[in-house]
Amino acid sequence: MDRATWVFSSWVLLDTCKRNAMTRTAALTTLLLALSACNQPPPEQPPVSAKSCEDFVERICTESSHVSPICKSMQKAAELLTPETCAVALTSVHTSIQKIAEKRRACTELTERVCRDLGPDSQGCSTAQSTSKSYPNERCQQMLGQYAEVLEGLKKRTATQAATVSQDKLDKLASAETSLAFGPADAKVTVVGVADFQCPYSARALPTVRAIKDKYGQRVRFVYRLLPQPQHRNAHIAAQGALAAQAQGKFWEYHNIAFDNQSQLGRESLERYAAQIGMNVPKFKKALDDRTYLSAVDSDLKLAQEAGVERTPALFVNGQRVADPFDLAAVEQSIEAALKLGS
Repeated sequence: MDRATWVFSSWVLLDTCKRNAMTRTAALTTLLLALSACNQPPPEQPPVSAKSCEDFVERICTESSHVSPICKSMQKAAELLTPETCAVALTSVHTSIQKIAEKRRACTELTERVCRDLGPDSQGCSTAQSTSKSYPNERCQQMLGQYAEVLEGLKKRTATQAATVSQDKLDKLASAETSLAFGPADAKVTVVGVADFQCPYSARALPTVRAIKDKYGQRVRFVYRLLPQPQHRNAHIAAQGALAAQAQGKFWEYHNIAFDNQSQLGRESLERYAAQIGMNVPKFKKALDDRTYLSAVDSDLKLAQEAGVERTPALFVNGQRVADPFDLAAVEQSIEAALKLGS
Protein backbone atom coordinates (compact mmCIF):
# COMPACT_ATOMS: atom_id res chain seq x y z
CA MET A 1 0.00 0.00 0.00
CA ASP A 2 1.58 3.32 -1.04
CA ARG A 3 1.57 6.48 1.05
CA ALA A 4 -1.26 8.20 -0.84
CA THR A 5 -3.52 5.15 -0.59
CA TRP A 6 -2.76 4.80 3.11
CA VAL A 7 -3.59 8.43 3.80
CA PHE A 8 -6.87 8.23 1.93
CA SER A 9 -7.86 4.90 3.51
CA SER A 10 -7.03 6.10 6.99
CA TRP A 11 -9.07 9.26 6.52
CA VAL A 12 -12.08 7.28 5.25
CA LEU A 13 -11.91 4.92 8.21
CA LEU A 14 -11.61 7.69 10.75
CA ASP A 15 -14.37 9.67 9.11
CA THR A 16 -16.62 6.61 9.20
CA CYS A 17 -15.85 6.15 12.88
CA LYS A 18 -16.88 9.73 13.58
CA ARG A 19 -20.13 9.46 11.64
CA ASN A 20 -21.10 6.19 13.34
CA ALA A 21 -20.13 7.42 16.80
CA MET A 22 -17.77 4.49 17.36
CA THR A 23 -15.93 4.28 20.63
CA ARG A 24 -12.33 5.40 20.81
CA THR A 25 -11.20 1.77 21.26
CA ALA A 26 -13.19 0.59 18.23
CA ALA A 27 -11.81 3.43 16.12
CA LEU A 28 -8.22 2.62 17.06
CA THR A 29 -8.77 -1.08 16.45
CA THR A 30 -10.18 -0.40 12.98
CA LEU A 31 -7.27 1.84 12.12
CA LEU A 32 -4.70 -0.73 13.34
CA LEU A 33 -6.29 -3.34 11.11
CA ALA A 34 -5.74 -1.04 8.15
CA LEU A 35 -2.15 -0.42 9.18
CA SER A 36 -1.44 -4.14 9.24
CA ALA A 37 -1.76 -4.14 5.43
CA CYS A 38 1.09 -1.63 5.08
CA ASN A 39 4.76 -2.55 4.93
CA GLN A 40 5.88 0.92 5.93
CA PRO A 41 5.32 3.09 8.99
CA PRO A 42 2.39 5.54 8.89
CA PRO A 43 3.13 9.13 7.90
CA GLU A 44 3.19 11.86 10.48
CA GLN A 45 -0.15 13.41 11.37
CA PRO A 46 -0.52 16.49 9.13
CA PRO A 47 -0.80 19.82 10.95
CA VAL A 48 -4.39 20.97 11.27
CA SER A 49 -5.55 24.57 11.52
CA ALA A 50 -8.76 26.52 11.06
CA LYS A 51 -7.38 27.62 7.68
CA SER A 52 -6.62 24.13 6.35
CA CYS A 53 -9.62 24.13 4.01
CA GLU A 54 -8.96 27.70 2.94
CA ASP A 55 -5.33 26.83 2.17
CA PHE A 56 -6.29 23.73 0.20
CA VAL A 57 -8.89 25.59 -1.87
CA GLU A 58 -6.41 28.40 -2.56
CA ARG A 59 -3.82 25.91 -3.83
CA ILE A 60 -6.40 24.36 -6.17
CA CYS A 61 -7.76 27.72 -7.36
CA THR A 62 -4.30 29.15 -7.93
CA GLU A 63 -3.48 26.19 -10.13
CA SER A 64 -6.77 26.03 -12.05
CA SER A 65 -7.62 29.79 -11.98
CA HIS A 66 -10.02 31.46 -9.57
CA VAL A 67 -12.65 31.76 -12.32
CA SER A 68 -12.50 28.10 -13.35
CA PRO A 69 -15.38 25.65 -12.78
CA ILE A 70 -12.95 23.45 -10.80
CA CYS A 71 -12.23 26.28 -8.37
CA LYS A 72 -15.89 27.12 -7.91
CA SER A 73 -16.77 23.47 -7.31
CA MET A 74 -13.98 23.11 -4.76
CA GLN A 75 -15.09 26.25 -2.93
CA LYS A 76 -18.56 24.77 -2.50
CA ALA A 77 -17.24 21.34 -1.54
CA ALA A 78 -14.92 22.82 1.09
CA GLU A 79 -17.93 24.14 2.99
CA LEU A 80 -18.76 20.51 3.83
CA LEU A 81 -15.27 19.41 4.83
CA THR A 82 -13.59 19.48 8.22
CA PRO A 83 -10.16 21.07 8.81
CA GLU A 84 -8.80 17.56 9.50
CA THR A 85 -9.95 16.32 6.09
CA CYS A 86 -8.45 19.33 4.33
CA ALA A 87 -5.17 18.92 6.22
CA VAL A 88 -4.90 15.37 4.87
CA ALA A 89 -5.74 16.62 1.37
CA LEU A 90 -2.97 19.20 1.61
CA THR A 91 -0.37 16.46 2.14
CA SER A 92 -1.03 15.15 -1.37
CA VAL A 93 -2.20 18.31 -3.09
CA HIS A 94 0.39 17.75 -5.82
CA THR A 95 -1.64 14.73 -6.94
CA SER A 96 -4.76 16.89 -7.21
CA ILE A 97 -2.81 19.46 -9.22
CA GLN A 98 -1.66 16.75 -11.63
CA LYS A 99 -5.25 15.62 -12.10
CA ILE A 100 -6.33 19.20 -12.77
CA ALA A 101 -3.72 19.44 -15.51
CA GLU A 102 -5.11 16.25 -17.05
CA LYS A 103 -8.68 17.54 -16.91
CA ARG A 104 -7.58 20.88 -18.43
CA ARG A 105 -5.68 19.24 -21.29
CA ALA A 106 -8.04 20.44 -24.05
CA CYS A 107 -7.99 24.02 -22.76
CA THR A 108 -4.20 23.94 -22.57
CA GLU A 109 -4.02 22.67 -26.15
CA LEU A 110 -6.46 25.36 -27.31
CA THR A 111 -4.41 28.14 -25.73
CA GLU A 112 -1.13 26.78 -27.10
CA ARG A 113 -2.55 26.64 -30.64
CA VAL A 114 -3.89 30.20 -30.47
CA CYS A 115 -0.62 31.56 -29.10
CA ARG A 116 1.35 29.66 -31.72
CA ASP A 117 -0.81 30.95 -34.59
CA LEU A 118 -1.18 34.55 -33.40
CA GLY A 119 2.11 34.92 -31.55
CA PRO A 120 2.91 34.60 -27.83
CA ASP A 121 2.95 38.39 -27.36
CA SER A 122 -0.30 39.01 -29.25
CA GLN A 123 -3.48 40.27 -27.63
CA GLY A 124 -5.27 37.24 -29.03
CA CYS A 125 -2.94 34.95 -27.10
CA SER A 126 -3.49 36.90 -23.90
CA THR A 127 -7.26 36.80 -24.37
CA ALA A 128 -7.23 33.05 -25.00
CA GLN A 129 -5.11 32.45 -21.90
CA SER A 130 -7.48 34.39 -19.65
CA THR A 131 -10.86 33.38 -21.07
CA SER A 132 -10.09 29.65 -21.38
CA LYS A 133 -9.47 29.50 -17.64
CA SER A 134 -13.19 29.84 -17.02
CA TYR A 135 -14.18 27.16 -19.53
CA PRO A 136 -14.91 23.53 -18.67
CA ASN A 137 -12.74 21.05 -20.58
CA GLU A 138 -15.72 20.00 -22.71
CA ARG A 139 -16.12 23.57 -23.98
CA CYS A 140 -12.47 23.68 -25.00
CA GLN A 141 -12.82 20.35 -26.81
CA GLN A 142 -15.76 21.75 -28.74
CA MET A 143 -13.79 24.87 -29.65
CA LEU A 144 -10.88 22.75 -30.86
CA GLY A 145 -13.32 21.00 -33.18
CA GLN A 146 -14.26 24.40 -34.62
CA TYR A 147 -10.81 25.90 -34.37
CA ALA A 148 -10.82 27.82 -37.67
CA GLU A 149 -13.99 29.70 -36.69
CA VAL A 150 -12.71 30.30 -33.15
CA LEU A 151 -9.44 31.74 -34.43
CA GLU A 152 -11.20 34.03 -36.92
CA GLY A 153 -13.60 35.27 -34.24
CA LEU A 154 -10.71 35.95 -31.90
CA LYS A 155 -8.92 37.96 -34.59
CA LYS A 156 -12.03 40.09 -35.16
CA ARG A 157 -12.53 40.64 -31.42
CA THR A 158 -8.91 41.69 -30.99
CA ALA A 159 -9.14 44.07 -33.96
CA THR A 160 -12.23 45.69 -32.47
CA GLN A 161 -10.53 46.14 -29.11
CA ALA A 162 -7.48 47.69 -30.74
CA ALA A 163 -9.51 50.22 -32.74
CA THR A 164 -8.71 53.82 -31.86
CA VAL A 165 -11.41 56.03 -30.36
CA SER A 166 -11.46 59.81 -30.41
CA GLN A 167 -10.88 61.54 -27.09
CA ASP A 168 -14.17 63.42 -27.18
CA LYS A 169 -16.10 60.15 -27.43
CA LEU A 170 -14.13 58.69 -24.56
CA ASP A 171 -14.84 61.82 -22.51
CA LYS A 172 -18.56 61.38 -23.14
CA LEU A 173 -18.35 57.75 -22.10
CA ALA A 174 -16.77 58.80 -18.80
CA SER A 175 -18.92 61.92 -18.33
CA ALA A 176 -20.81 62.64 -15.13
CA GLU A 177 -24.13 62.28 -16.95
CA THR A 178 -24.83 58.91 -15.41
CA SER A 179 -26.30 57.68 -12.16
CA LEU A 180 -23.92 54.73 -12.19
CA ALA A 181 -20.82 56.59 -11.07
CA PHE A 182 -19.04 55.64 -7.86
CA GLY A 183 -16.06 57.06 -6.01
CA PRO A 184 -14.73 60.63 -5.67
CA ALA A 185 -15.87 63.02 -8.41
CA ASP A 186 -12.44 64.68 -8.38
CA ALA A 187 -10.47 61.42 -8.59
CA LYS A 188 -7.35 61.55 -10.77
CA VAL A 189 -8.26 58.22 -12.33
CA THR A 190 -11.56 57.28 -13.96
CA VAL A 191 -12.32 53.68 -14.80
CA VAL A 192 -15.18 53.02 -17.20
CA GLY A 193 -16.72 49.57 -17.35
CA VAL A 194 -19.19 48.51 -20.05
CA ALA A 195 -21.26 45.40 -19.42
CA ASP A 196 -24.35 43.43 -20.40
CA PHE A 197 -26.17 41.53 -17.65
CA GLN A 198 -26.86 38.59 -19.96
CA CYS A 199 -23.37 38.41 -21.44
CA PRO A 200 -21.36 35.44 -20.08
CA TYR A 201 -18.11 37.30 -20.77
CA SER A 202 -19.32 40.21 -18.63
CA ALA A 203 -19.99 37.72 -15.85
CA ARG A 204 -16.44 36.38 -16.15
CA ALA A 205 -15.12 39.93 -15.72
CA LEU A 206 -17.02 40.21 -12.44
CA PRO A 207 -13.99 39.43 -10.22
CA THR A 208 -12.14 42.32 -11.87
CA VAL A 209 -14.99 44.76 -11.24
CA ARG A 210 -15.34 43.67 -7.62
CA ALA A 211 -11.60 43.92 -7.03
CA ILE A 212 -11.48 47.47 -8.44
CA LYS A 213 -14.40 48.49 -6.24
CA ASP A 214 -12.89 46.95 -3.09
CA LYS A 215 -9.31 48.09 -3.63
CA TYR A 216 -9.69 51.49 -5.26
CA GLY A 217 -13.15 52.61 -4.16
CA GLN A 218 -11.85 55.72 -2.38
CA ARG A 219 -9.19 56.68 -4.94
CA VAL A 220 -10.76 55.95 -8.31
CA ARG A 221 -13.98 57.07 -9.94
CA PHE A 222 -15.76 54.09 -11.46
CA VAL A 223 -18.35 54.68 -14.17
CA TYR A 224 -20.60 51.81 -15.20
CA ARG A 225 -22.18 51.86 -18.65
CA LEU A 226 -24.80 49.34 -19.70
CA LEU A 227 -24.72 47.87 -23.19
CA PRO A 228 -27.66 45.45 -23.60
CA GLN A 229 -27.00 43.56 -26.80
CA PRO A 230 -29.89 42.70 -29.14
CA GLN A 231 -29.35 38.94 -29.01
CA HIS A 232 -29.96 39.00 -25.24
CA ARG A 233 -33.71 39.43 -24.93
CA ASN A 234 -33.75 40.23 -21.20
CA ALA A 235 -30.65 42.41 -21.12
CA HIS A 236 -32.44 45.71 -21.68
CA ILE A 237 -35.03 45.29 -18.94
CA ALA A 238 -32.32 43.98 -16.61
CA ALA A 239 -30.37 47.19 -17.31
CA GLN A 240 -33.47 49.28 -16.57
CA GLY A 241 -33.83 47.36 -13.33
CA ALA A 242 -30.22 48.19 -12.43
CA LEU A 243 -30.95 51.92 -12.69
CA ALA A 244 -34.12 51.46 -10.67
CA ALA A 245 -32.05 49.65 -8.04
CA GLN A 246 -29.47 52.46 -8.02
CA ALA A 247 -32.28 54.94 -7.33
CA GLN A 248 -32.95 52.97 -4.15
CA GLY A 249 -29.27 52.65 -3.25
CA LYS A 250 -29.17 48.95 -4.14
CA PHE A 251 -27.19 48.86 -7.37
CA TRP A 252 -24.34 46.58 -6.30
CA GLU A 253 -26.68 44.14 -4.59
CA TYR A 254 -28.80 44.01 -7.76
CA HIS A 255 -25.68 43.84 -9.93
CA ASN A 256 -24.39 40.78 -8.07
CA ILE A 257 -27.65 38.85 -7.92
CA ALA A 258 -28.39 39.53 -11.61
CA PHE A 259 -25.00 38.25 -12.72
CA ASP A 260 -25.35 35.22 -10.45
CA ASN A 261 -28.62 34.34 -12.20
CA GLN A 262 -27.94 35.20 -15.84
CA SER A 263 -30.25 32.51 -17.17
CA GLN A 264 -33.21 33.94 -15.23
CA LEU A 265 -33.56 37.65 -15.94
CA GLY A 266 -37.21 37.83 -16.95
CA ARG A 267 -39.54 40.37 -15.37
CA GLU A 268 -40.82 38.06 -12.62
CA SER A 269 -37.30 37.03 -11.69
CA LEU A 270 -36.14 40.65 -11.47
CA GLU A 271 -39.00 41.46 -9.11
CA ARG A 272 -38.09 38.44 -6.98
CA TYR A 273 -34.47 39.60 -6.79
CA ALA A 274 -35.62 43.10 -5.82
CA ALA A 275 -37.48 41.61 -2.88
CA GLN A 276 -34.52 39.44 -1.88
CA ILE A 277 -32.15 42.40 -1.65
CA GLY A 278 -34.60 44.52 0.34
CA MET A 279 -35.85 46.93 -2.30
CA ASN A 280 -39.21 48.67 -2.30
CA VAL A 281 -40.80 46.23 -4.77
CA PRO A 282 -43.90 48.28 -5.70
CA LYS A 283 -41.65 51.24 -6.52
CA PHE A 284 -39.34 48.96 -8.51
CA LYS A 285 -42.27 47.48 -10.46
CA LYS A 286 -43.64 50.93 -11.23
CA ALA A 287 -40.28 52.04 -12.64
CA LEU A 288 -40.32 49.07 -15.00
CA ASP A 289 -43.99 49.52 -15.89
CA ASP A 290 -43.47 53.20 -16.67
CA ARG A 291 -40.18 52.52 -18.47
CA THR A 292 -38.67 55.25 -16.33
CA TYR A 293 -35.10 54.32 -17.22
CA LEU A 294 -35.55 53.11 -20.79
CA SER A 295 -34.15 56.30 -22.33
CA ALA A 296 -31.20 56.29 -19.92
CA VAL A 297 -30.27 52.75 -20.97
CA ASP A 298 -30.64 53.72 -24.63
CA SER A 299 -28.36 56.70 -23.99
CA ASP A 300 -25.69 54.41 -22.49
CA LEU A 301 -26.09 52.12 -25.46
CA LYS A 302 -25.53 54.99 -27.90
CA LEU A 303 -22.50 56.32 -26.03
CA ALA A 304 -20.87 52.90 -25.95
CA GLN A 305 -21.45 52.37 -29.65
CA GLU A 306 -20.05 55.82 -30.49
CA ALA A 307 -16.95 54.95 -28.49
CA GLY A 308 -16.46 51.86 -30.61
CA VAL A 309 -17.61 49.39 -27.99
CA GLU A 310 -19.49 46.71 -29.90
CA ARG A 311 -19.04 43.83 -27.48
CA THR A 312 -18.95 43.39 -23.75
CA PRO A 313 -17.17 43.59 -21.47
CA ALA A 314 -14.98 46.62 -22.09
CA LEU A 315 -12.82 48.52 -19.63
CA PHE A 316 -11.10 51.91 -19.91
CA VAL A 317 -8.59 53.51 -17.53
CA ASN A 318 -8.33 57.27 -18.04
CA GLY A 319 -9.49 56.85 -21.63
CA GLN A 320 -7.11 54.01 -22.47
CA ARG A 321 -8.81 50.78 -23.35
CA VAL A 322 -7.63 47.79 -21.31
CA ALA A 323 -6.89 45.02 -23.78
CA ASP A 324 -7.91 42.18 -21.47
CA PRO A 325 -10.56 43.03 -18.83
CA PHE A 326 -10.29 39.48 -17.44
CA ASP A 327 -6.65 39.97 -16.43
CA LEU A 328 -6.91 41.55 -12.99
CA ALA A 329 -3.14 41.96 -12.63
CA ALA A 330 -2.94 43.89 -15.91
CA VAL A 331 -5.93 46.07 -14.96
CA GLU A 332 -4.43 46.89 -11.57
CA GLN A 333 -1.12 47.70 -13.25
CA SER A 334 -2.89 50.18 -15.54
CA ILE A 335 -4.67 51.81 -12.59
CA GLU A 336 -1.49 52.04 -10.49
CA ALA A 337 0.39 53.61 -13.41
CA ALA A 338 -2.41 56.16 -13.91
CA LEU A 339 -2.44 56.98 -10.17
CA LYS A 340 1.32 57.61 -10.17
CA LEU A 341 1.07 59.74 -13.27
CA GLY A 342 -1.65 61.86 -11.71
CA SER A 343 0.08 62.31 -8.33
